[in-house]
Amino acid sequence: MEDTRSTAKFYVQLVTEIKKRFIFSDPIFDIVSIVDPKVAQEYRVKSLTHILSRFPLLKTHVYSQELDNEWRQHALLDYTTHNIDVNSPADVYWGKVFSLKNNMNIQIFSNLKIVIGSLIVLPFANASVVRVFSSLNLIKSDQRNKLETSTLRSILHTKDGVLSNGGILKFEPTKEMYSNSIWKS
Repeated sequence: MEDTRSTAKFYVQLVTEIKKRFIFSDPIFDIVSIVDPKVAQEYRVKSLTHILSRFPLLKTHVYSQELDNEWRQHALLDYTTHNIDVNSPADVYWGKVFSLKNNMNIQIFSNLKIVIGSLIVLPFANASVVRVFSSLNLIKSDQRNKLETSTLRSILHTKDGVLSNGGILKFEPTKEMYSNSIWKS
């Protein structure tokens, strides 16, 4: 029991230190999130010109309108035909996207490759950390502030499991889920 308390204290201290070291309000985290294949494929971000504003050096290597055209074209790709899986790691996914060529053997996404290639070297995991902290903030309300770490972990795993299976409307619990006594220690 004492080990559990010391582990929980360690995690609390770890999270506190992470929060001190990163400025989570920096828009860079929103920008970097488009590197995630699932986010990119959803096409929630309609234009990438804000990236050129944040990283002006890219403007010398990329044509703004062509970048947006390529971004739109990327969203319309037939992923099955090109054997591209949005569940792949970001480097694998983008590697396949950037290897696509047109009928004249010219790379289709040359501007997008420069921008995404520049973003992919940024600490991508930090965007994931921000999303987890955001979820934690939504979970831990005033009434639920005293939840234990194991409960928080279970809620986050449940949320992730439901989302990865197509959302709440498409989620189908397995027989194992019904029979598994996950609430027992």
